[in-house]
Amino acid sequence: MKNLLRTIVTFSLVMAMLISLATIVHADSPEILKDPGFEGGISSDWKGYLGATLTAENTIKHSGNSSVLCAARSAKHDTPIQNVTNTVAFYGMGEYKVSAWVYLTAADANVQIVVMVTCDDKTFGPVPDGHAWSFTPFITAKKGAWTKLEGLITLESPATSKIVSVDYYLNFDEKDTEAQFKQDYYQDDCSLIKTGSVKPMPTADPNAEPTEKPIVSSPATLTLPPATLVPIPTTTSALPTIAPTPTIIPAASEGNNNLWLWIMGPIIVIGFGVGGFFLGRMSKKPPIENTEPKE
Repeated sequence: MKNLLRTIVTFSLVMAMLISLATIVHADSPEILKDPGFEGGISSDWKGYLGATLTAENTIKHSGNSSVLCAARSAKHDTPIQNVTNTVAFYGMGEYKVSAWVYLTAADANVQIVVMVTCDDKTFGPVPDGHAWSFTPFITAKKGAWTKLEGLITLESPATSKIVSVDYYLNFDEKDTEAQFKQDYYQDDCSLIKTGSVKPMPTADPNAEPTEKPIVSSPATLTLPPATLVPIPTTTSALPTIAPTPTIIPAASEGNNNLWLWIMGPIIVIGFGVGGFFLGRMSKKPPIENTEPKE
């Protein structure tokens, strides 16, 4: 019985600690890119930057059923591009994890991932013209083999400016020859993820096809049904009983739930710890004295 009580107390204590730790561990955002593996063919989410042509390919692919063949490239950054303005505006500036797989057809070449932020402050950026580019270091991609590009980038924009556009694409090194940075190539399994503690994504997908307005959260509005007027009878009979209108209590927000967990987590841990201590003390039996007569 004593061992059973100890087992129950230990299990309860561990569960309480896990609940408390759940409020401390932060998760990255979900995948931000739409159709990152080109499994839906060439959807409207991806476009060829500056006239590059995109074709779904199912023979040369890194994973899944298809990849994309990028051809008719006239410049180093003529690659598949996706607009992610609203989602990045929702998660905010800061650190992002990026990756992509490329397969070159003509020669080895240096390639990198770029995320371009455009805002309405024309004094912003290295030019300055309202554009700023965050990119990974160049990685030498191989001809006839899949090469992974990856890294961490930091997105920035002036605090007082409005984000106009955020775009994800690849860039070849212009220091290579034209045959290298203008070659046709395959791309697959791209990724863009916000790191660290992120707020939950709303049910409506904020990553709508290019828009210049970032998502602005607004408090929920509680709409009550119109009141029903009950006429007062002219007779001397008893007035009709009017049922009280039920009070609508809005559901607790996720922020309140997190606050509740922050407060209750440590209290649960302490409570189970104290309970375990007293149960352990209560389960101890006094030693049995030896009543046999001594010789």
